Amino acid sequence: MTFKSNIFVVENDTNRTFDIYVEPEGVLVPLLQNEKIIVKDPFVLSPVTLRLQTIENDKIVLAIWPGDGDTIVEKDGVNVLDLI
Repeated sequence: MTFKSNIFVVENDTNRTFDIYVEPEGVLVPLLQNEKIIVKDPFVLSPVTLRLQTIENDKIVLAIWPGDGDTIVEKDGVNVLDLI
């Protein structure tokens, strides 16, 4: 089995808090202005999926859905899934 890998940064370059949800657990990661997360995505066939979604009051959020690997979402060097 050969793994492929993606690593990317999501940075909030707005003047308001931007909410990111790490699915399927639904872990909320609020990003303040200029904060960022790092997504590490090893996968075989299905990479991570990023979805812009609308929630209550027409607020747009980013949902990170893992692929077939062990996706890691880090904020300030900590895997946010380790916090639940």
